[in-house]
Amino acid sequence: MLSSVPKTVRDYRLDFAETPLSERLALTHGYHRYPAKFIPPMVRNLIEEHSNPGDVVLDCFSGSGTTLVEAMLASRRPLGIDLNPLATFFTRVKTHPIDPTCLPHAFEL
Repeated sequence: MLSSVPKTVRDYRLDFAETPLSERLALTHGYHRYPAKFIPPMVRNLIEEHSNPGDVVLDCFSGSGTTLVEAMLASRRPLGIDLNPLATFFTRVKTHPIDPTCLPHAFEL
């Protein structure tokens, strides 16, 4: 739900050409290539500016899942939709935590 209380307008830096690759590919953002990926810091800025913790963030063209990952990191409830089954798979992998105690058993031969 959008807040009716105006927030302080931030001075956004919209040119992310100088953003280090390590910041653009941090966490799950570098798992794969995908056309037209959002730059994570820009998405995070927009989510924090236009929503509050606990709000639902809808991405109706979720693609590689950048918006959904950043929504989770900003304590929002992500909801994504995409017609591309590969995009849906990528997003599911990037947004569903794995219980570390299950990993040893997953790699037993």
